Amino acid sequence: MKGKRLRIIVGVSLALLAILAGAGLSTENVTLVALILGLPVLVLAFLNPKATVFLVFFFSIIYHDFVRQVLPALESSRHIMDLMILALFARAILSKAGEGRFNFTPVFIPTILWLVLVSLSASMNQVPIMNFLMKIRQMGMFTLFFYALANLDLDLQTIKRAFWFVFALVWIQVPVAFWHYHLYGMSDNVRGFTPGGPEITFFLLWATAFVYGLYLYTRKVNLFVLVLVSGIFLIIPVMSGIRAAFYFYPTLAGILLLSPLALSAIIRENFWATIKKGLAALSATVVSLVAAVLFVPSLHILYHRLFITFVWGLYNQERVYAWEHVGRFVAPKITHSYLAVKGLPGLIAGYGLGSIIFSKFVSFSANRNTFAALVGQLTVSMYETGYLGVALYMAMAMGVCWLIIPCFRMAKNGDEKAMVFSFVVPAVAFFGMSVYYWVWIEHIAGTIFWGLGGLLAALYYLRKSEAKEGA
Repeated sequence: MKGKRLRIIVGVSLALLAILAGAGLSTENVTLVALILGLPVLVLAFLNPKATVFLVFFFSIIYHDFVRQVLPALESSRHIMDLMILALFARAILSKAGEGRFNFTPVFIPTILWLVLVSLSASMNQVPIMNFLMKIRQMGMFTLFFYALANLDLDLQTIKRAFWFVFALVWIQVPVAFWHYHLYGMSDNVRGFTPGGPEITFFLLWATAFVYGLYLYTRKVNLFVLVLVSGIFLIIPVMSGIRAAFYFYPTLAGILLLSPLALSAIIRENFWATIKKGLAALSATVVSLVAAVLFVPSLHILYHRLFITFVWGLYNQERVYAWEHVGRFVAPKITHSYLAVKGLPGLIAGYGLGSIIFSKFVSFSANRNTFAALVGQLTVSMYETGYLGVALYMAMAMGVCWLIIPCFRMAKNGDEKAMVFSFVVPAVAFFGMSVYYWVWIEHIAGTIFWGLGGLLAALYYLRKSEAKEGA
């Protein structure tokens, strides 16, 4: 009876706070909204952290840009996601502090070193504190989500449901993207509820790998479904005009072919069976897609248009053809020359994290107007944090990637293997796509990489705990 009464009190309190939040949203005052929503989010994270995890995925993948596109008056409510992540992180730290243990993960040491480096660099370069904190938030928020997931002691059912929940969110994005193509034709407006074509591409590359993993390791997906679903997913980046698809798709094919072989060899299980099934799946997918492009007129025109722009893009990516148009292939050289002006300190630590800002909450720094190579995450991060800062941030990401092998070894069924296998694609894309896009500060890529990586960390520590209890 007391528990029921407590739930009623909490429910009524949250409803009242939601009404107050609506009033705050109408003012578009971010501070007021944060204060009003902070309490219910904190209560939810502490009472039901599992539900909060699902809400973070939903807010990031769907709600964040749905509000911006459809309900701009409620745009401030997008920042509930940040509050939820912070609340989850606080919940995880307090619960582990009570137990006297914390799952540091291989990400911890490079994270501390990166924070020390960027703090010193920002201080020496006199980067405004608001700019620095804003960039820390952009590059570190989903790292906190990773740590929260690794330390919330999620059960196996919740981990699996979270993976399937994220996959289900793909099927909200897909029809919206097709509707956008109907409205706008081939353009970056074909984005679903994401910031743009690159972000939905990152999402769909993971989703394709997940379906492929389900085909390899379970009986939930047959060859026909694999080819059909892969075709649906992979046509959307083309409709969005992503010229780099001519790089991404061969790379994806290589990953889908080689990763199962490598993972099977590591655990010494079903190596030849994996080869046969993998080759059959990849061959059927490639042949079907090629046939569709050759014999379906609308698809043929679509790919032909993209190929023409791809060839044009190759020519321009190697050149500087206007101040605001620096080719992505030449941009790293330009960034190096900027760093070399400052000598060894610049090459090591850059101009300071936050010296280039992409946010409406703080004024743009002068560096954004003078630095020419604003073409992708890699060059901007090199400019801000130098070679050492980029290396340490990549080491943080490698710490997440390390989880793939032990998690695959400890997987007890096909569903778990499919989950682990699917993470190989975003792991590669997190590094490779940084040359082209803003993958380290965008919420879609952050959710997929750090969020699903956090679920793998939760699975890893769950299996370790089971092994200790069994011993």
